[in-house]
Amino acid sequence: MTGERMACLTIPNFRVVLCLHDEPFLQDKPLVLTADDSDLAPIVAINEKAASAGLTLDITATQAATLCSDLAIRVNDTVKEIEASNAVFKKLQSLSPFVEETDPGRFFLDAAGLTLLYKDERTFAEKMIRLVQTFGYPARAGIAGNKFVAAVAAEISDDNAYAIVPTGHEGAFLKDLPIRHIPLSPETEETLHDLGLKTIGQLAAFPANEMIRRFGPEGTALSQLARGESDTYFLPESPGEELTDSVHLTFPIHNTAAILTYIEQLLSPLLAKPKRFNQGCRRIKVTLTLENKKEQSLPVYVEQPTLDTAIFLRQFSLDLDKLKLSRGVTSLKVTIPQTERLLTEQLIMSPADGMAVSEKKSFENINDHSSVYTPRLHPAILPEQRFSLMPLSDRRRNKQPIIECFHPSPLYSLGNISGLRLFQPPCRVTVVIAEHRPVELIIDGPTGAESCCITSWHGPWQLSGEWWASSFDRLYYEVRGYQVSRLQDKQPRRNRRGFDLQNHLQKHPFIFSNRHAERSRSITTVQQGCRYLLFYDRSNSNWFLQGVFD
Repeated sequence: MTGERMACLTIPNFRVVLCLHDEPFLQDKPLVLTADDSDLAPIVAINEKAASAGLTLDITATQAATLCSDLAIRVNDTVKEIEASNAVFKKLQSLSPFVEETDPGRFFLDAAGLTLLYKDERTFAEKMIRLVQTFGYPARAGIAGNKFVAAVAAEISDDNAYAIVPTGHEGAFLKDLPIRHIPLSPETEETLHDLGLKTIGQLAAFPANEMIRRFGPEGTALSQLARGESDTYFLPESPGEELTDSVHLTFPIHNTAAILTYIEQLLSPLLAKPKRFNQGCRRIKVTLTLENKKEQSLPVYVEQPTLDTAIFLRQFSLDLDKLKLSRGVTSLKVTIPQTERLLTEQLIMSPADGMAVSEKKSFENINDHSSVYTPRLHPAILPEQRFSLMPLSDRRRNKQPIIECFHPSPLYSLGNISGLRLFQPPCRVTVVIAEHRPVELIIDGPTGAESCCITSWHGPWQLSGEWWASSFDRLYYEVRGYQVSRLQDKQPRRNRRGFDLQNHLQKHPFIFSNRHAERSRSITTVQQGCRYLLFYDRSNSNWFLQGVFD
């Protein structure tokens, strides 16, 4: 993989795929997705059955309903689209350091200079497809010398397949393909059809000066694309860059609620981009253009980097009330000048029980401070390597201990980790899954098997290595429940709460297990709450116990 090489990874009809994940019964019906729930809402995506019924993207939902009687109409879930896109983007970063998303479900990766990581380009393409398949999405891949040819190569491939175009063979690859693979305006496409030009090869053979005379600047681009040449820049996203977006209004607005609505629509997609790199921001700038053409810039600050749009909106609302605009607002612009790395994606979340946890603890009543230890954070990747216990230091001058107690909220927990004992290394366990949620944790010990009947759980939080680091992929869960003991007995017993776990397991036998042994068990409950930190290792399909909360 030498020279300039680009890879394109496409999830065909990405928005429809996401909708069918939630409503698979729509698979065999004509389906359209609209931008909103109004009658005149534009259509943003259609499935194959809707296309075969004559529906296109340039009509409204009302028009589509009159053309197709059994049509299913759904509103596109923008939030879900962004979250799903971010998840795929993060995964692709483990394959190549430079990734760009140009459209929903279409990603470009730098495929040059990866010889040491992948045997050849076929291996690289197969890894991209397998990665997307883990989400349950169909994928197509293409690799070529520029973005345009790579995108066409992915477009003409079958689902879960790929095409590779060697450098210098772009023209031959495009020769027999129809001209619809080239981005054309409707007028230009009609003119080319009238001229009898149906394939890209015919378009490439058309004199370049004649193309320029007929179509102007667009003709120059058409001639280049037909020859397999493209000057489209590869613009991979990178952390720390300035992000901005704006909207121009058809009429002035004065209402604070309306201004906040537009700010939210601009800010939410902007904050989705730094999330891909586990970054947030603590400062944004909102620029309002008034009816008299004057601009009002309002910087909004928060205490710590965050990705929560609501925090910025609350602060901006307070600043806007103080400003008291004299004229209506005709346009808005939101800018994120700089992003910063997040310590955790759960920084703003409080503990699950809703109780406030103090960041500091007083040890004034302890006589011997040499026996008191506090956790310290280390710059490691794996959780079991991030913390160590260090003795508290004393300030002899004031005879007061210097408390350096550190209770962070790490990536894999809802809140404070005070009282968490990490296992080094993590302990392999068995987890029973029922209805897509963990219901029981089984731990083998020297005195027999102990288990926890899980009553509540949070997660998963995904933790994975970057492309340059060690390869691991984990899903973390924080679970709570009641400890139960296992006795080898063929007669099942009910615990004090009337819950027959054996009968429950018979109804839900789906088990992710590191052991596959049948057990006849009788369950008795120990009235004691338990809280565990678990993770599922997706690379080897095993469950592990990461730590226990005392």
